[in-house]
Amino acid sequence: MDIIHFSIRNPVKVTVGVLLTVLFGLLALAAVPIQMTPDVERPIIQVRTNWQGRSPEEIETSILLDQEEKLKTIQGLYKMTSSASLGRGSIELEFNVGYDMGRATQEVSNRLNEVRNYPEDVDRPVIRSSSSQTDEAIAYVLIQSEAEDEPDFDVATFYDYADRHITSQLERIPGLSQVDIMGAREHEIQVRFDPSALAQSGVTIAEFQNAIRADNINESAGDLSGGRTDYRFRVVGRFESLEPLRNGIVKYVNGVPIYVKDLADIHLVLKKSTFFQQSKGKSSIVMIFRRETGANVLTVIDNIKKTLAELTVEGGPFHQYKNDRYKIRPRLAFDDSTYIKNAIKLVRENLYSGGVLAILVLLIFLRSTRPTLIIAVSIPISTLGTFIVLYVMGRNINVISLAGLTFAIGMVVDNSIVVLENIDRHLHMGKKPWTAAYDGTKEVWGAVLSSTLTTVAVFAPILTIQEEAGQLFYDIGIAISGAILFSLLVSITVIPTAAVFLLKDQSKTKHNVVTRAAKSLFGTASLFAKWSTAFAHFLYVLMTPNLAGVWTRIVCVVAVTIASLWLCVEMMPPASYLPISAQRQQKFCVRGRQHAARHVLPAKHAHRPAFAGRRPAVLGSENPRRSQKFAGNRGHANRQSRQKYPADCGNMDILRN
Repeated sequence: MDIIHFSIRNPVKVTVGVLLTVLFGLLALAAVPIQMTPDVERPIIQVRTNWQGRSPEEIETSILLDQEEKLKTIQGLYKMTSSASLGRGSIELEFNVGYDMGRATQEVSNRLNEVRNYPEDVDRPVIRSSSSQTDEAIAYVLIQSEAEDEPDFDVATFYDYADRHITSQLERIPGLSQVDIMGAREHEIQVRFDPSALAQSGVTIAEFQNAIRADNINESAGDLSGGRTDYRFRVVGRFESLEPLRNGIVKYVNGVPIYVKDLADIHLVLKKSTFFQQSKGKSSIVMIFRRETGANVLTVIDNIKKTLAELTVEGGPFHQYKNDRYKIRPRLAFDDSTYIKNAIKLVRENLYSGGVLAILVLLIFLRSTRPTLIIAVSIPISTLGTFIVLYVMGRNINVISLAGLTFAIGMVVDNSIVVLENIDRHLHMGKKPWTAAYDGTKEVWGAVLSSTLTTVAVFAPILTIQEEAGQLFYDIGIAISGAILFSLLVSITVIPTAAVFLLKDQSKTKHNVVTRAAKSLFGTASLFAKWSTAFAHFLYVLMTPNLAGVWTRIVCVVAVTIASLWLCVEMMPPASYLPISAQRQQKFCVRGRQHAARHVLPAKHAHRPAFAGRRPAVLGSENPRRSQKFAGNRGHANRQSRQKYPADCGNMDILRN
């Protein structure tokens, strides 16, 4: 099938195809997720083991070393990072890109089951599959008390209510994978026993502990058949309040029961504070929102704002907390939407300006409106067609894909220029528009195809790289390749069809004063023509087949090569994995001896507290990387180096984004 002949003979069908491309391109543009950078997937499995009240050294020697010994030989494992903190041990397993995560999760679970010598009161390890994208927070919400008459209220006590009535509603937002609460304090039951009472009663600490643990269970007691009815029995012993715990029997001595309340005092209290927040001089708790991979960040943040507004209306959950006595209110302290919109806006403006400049350059060189408009049609068609490709391949709009489109703006008009120039040449030969369009396109379509495939061959190998770098530049390869291929299709279908109806022999056209002035570029065309003639004469002399011409060519090639290398060295920008973010955000973390930390959210929203004259050690540089606490198959507890400051002073890490 001759597609060129078909297109010229069926202009209505070509027009319908263009309109459908534009329509579906606009729909794809609205449907494709928008985010800052491409999704760079790193298959990660996290193993967390809790052991309440234990030091990092104990967790390392009693738990992590045994787990590492079993996990380090898992197939497909790329890197294993371990960390130990107060009451918790964590192992992060990073697998090779493309490895089956279902299989990896099963193998991790099986290997953990092989660890036999766990301490008695250690919780079962929790396995969580994630990726680098799901671990990134997209928004921070501060929850503070606005009551001026309750200065002693600790907003950290708001956790239980928030966990039951607020977090559950926020987690229903489409596109959110996790909502974490930090800086809050959960309730716990403390049993404070009297060693003298235990000794007088002849009860050991182990007996006392086992007695409480044995009573605090719900267990099935079997079933009983009674005719047509089966009865199932269940012993309910889990404590629902403090009274059953106080009245629990530890043991009998000479037939007399010894109750828990005889040996210990039982209280419902808040857990010890190991992490707290402050903003503008007030204590607060923070909710951290993490998105699902592939979710539209802008849509998710808009839904977060909408849900928070619904929760704070009159009669909502925030107003219902203790009859709104403490005026607990949320405040969106930071989100990625503003920065993403600004970055996307900047790249979009460059995209528009590049298209306009390309059209202006065409108008200057062609000095005719109709040919310029014909070629300019290829820019929006190819751009919108690229959005269709991004949608079909499940990609998203980000600065990388938009940068690829910006690069392609100047390329998509190349094929159209070649085709249209050849059509115009045939038209000046006296051929009819239909014949000139067909012959001109047929004559150069092979060269246009070769040029297009050469460009695509440069970027196509990026699509085969599965590593992190390949995933990062995957979108730029798709964007440029898609735009160039669409421009090829436009150049052999739309351009000849439009040329039949819009082009005409310029030699038979009468021009008025304004047209002649425009075609002569207001008198500057003759000057450009002289420069062009002089350059052509220079090339003619340069190619003269004599000894002087040979030496001249050698000198020119060497000079240009040396100048190019010198400019590359002088103008080479600093190397970086990604451009340094211009996002105005600072994070401060102060670690003390009791593992307490103060975390102050974005500097423009937070007030930096005083340190009571203590001099913290400032660690890091202008753009530091996050440090790994463990590396390799074996590790050791996190022991950060300290400078020589007073013994009661912790250290402060400053992370600037």
